[in-house]
Amino acid sequence: MTDDFYLSVELYKRGMYDLICFQDKITGLPFRFHKKQIQALELLNDDITTYVGFGGSARGGKSALIAIDSILSAYAYPKCVNLIGRRNLTILWETTWQTLLRMLNNFGFVDKKDYNYHDNRHELTFFESESMIIAKNLELKPSDREATEYGSLEIVKAYIDQSEHVPIKIIEKIGERVGSHYTSSEYGIKGKVFESFNPSPNHTRSRYWIPFSQKKELNTRKFVQSLPTDNPGREAKEWIKQKQKDRAEGTMSLNEYNKQILGNFDYDDDPTSMISYEKIANIWNNNHIRKTGTKYIIADIARYGSDTAIISVWDGLAIIEFHSFAISSTVQIQNCINAMRSKHNIPTSRCLADEGGVGGGVVDNCRIIGFNFGSSAIDKAYYHMNDECGYKLAEMIEQIWFEAWIDEETRTRIEEELAQLKTWQSDTDNKLRIMPKEKIKENIGRSPDWLDVFKMRMFFLITNPDLMNEIYKKALKYV
Repeated sequence: MTDDFYLSVELYKRGMYDLICFQDKITGLPFRFHKKQIQALELLNDDITTYVGFGGSARGGKSALIAIDSILSAYAYPKCVNLIGRRNLTILWETTWQTLLRMLNNFGFVDKKDYNYHDNRHELTFFESESMIIAKNLELKPSDREATEYGSLEIVKAYIDQSEHVPIKIIEKIGERVGSHYTSSEYGIKGKVFESFNPSPNHTRSRYWIPFSQKKELNTRKFVQSLPTDNPGREAKEWIKQKQKDRAEGTMSLNEYNKQILGNFDYDDDPTSMISYEKIANIWNNNHIRKTGTKYIIADIARYGSDTAIISVWDGLAIIEFHSFAISSTVQIQNCINAMRSKHNIPTSRCLADEGGVGGGVVDNCRIIGFNFGSSAIDKAYYHMNDECGYKLAEMIEQIWFEAWIDEETRTRIEEELAQLKTWQSDTDNKLRIMPKEKIKENIGRSPDWLDVFKMRMFFLITNPDLMNEIYKKALKYV
């Protein structure tokens, strides 16, 4: 190892990150941390923060920060164990791991002399410090939907690259394990989860971007926005110029420019997205949606902490009132539905509730219409009723047919869930589908209850009057 490396370790231990400097053997230029990286390093080594989010755009220095901090901490605290993970291990080798090897080379490390990588166990061990960096594939297995395999990790720090693609269950499970390695208590250092990510309308937006932008961050979870303009490196500057040229020539989309250059979380470049963020945002600004006087109750039912129960009241396509229950009984739900029916003079023929699970009892007792997401679609081009309602919802939002006056917290939840309305691969029958609910839960870390409410509201739009009459008769047990 070089003298610069040992000096860097000493400066790292003292928290003097701005003085760390070494020569990059590829560019031939000196490497220094920029201000946003230093800010992240301070959070990565304090006694308060547990989760550190970093990035929010391309070329902000995410990979270099992961690589250097994992190496320096491995020598600052001998015998410690850190984790570097990504949803796809193969992509990790091709990206962040290559940056790690590059930084090892810059510091004068020699493979097999100073460190060794164990292929079978995906472990990199430093001979002198006896510390270890383990690489991990961070993807839920069908046989382990609760991410229990990560519950036995004993690590000090975890670096999760592109965490917007990693299921929140895995991140939370890893968060429980950081600081569990014996060296954490031996050196008196706090366990940390470092997440690097680009803008995405999922759990990274709700956990990091929203609290950051609204100045409501938790002391234990902080976000450092690092844009390409924060990176003073020559490569970053040249990259920005090229992307600006691409945008001017029309070879780079506005969505991609907003995401990669501006770090705008209100843009989604996923080609499978069915609704643009702009159209979702219109819901809160619309005041032209005609109140028809024909009102509906749409209820997504949960019980005793399983998801969230929502009872919404609609006038046409405008939400005029709603009640949500984090923990509720069927009696509470029934009482709420009956109270809303009485208050707004809504007949049972215009009341709809998810009858899956405990919802069936509410449907029977309130004598209202039951909705089954897995039932057959009316239009046979769709796989299930859930898919048909999802496509109809996307169509109506794109045509600006909704209005709602809702508190800020609920609005954020709705935006995040509507952004998860995406097309999904068709089966051999080539019928249209939307992203499954279980997949959405992985992306945002909770059940998309409001998305279900909006989809169920579409039921009354895709059923004709004659069919609705038959459905209501069945609901009343006449036939």
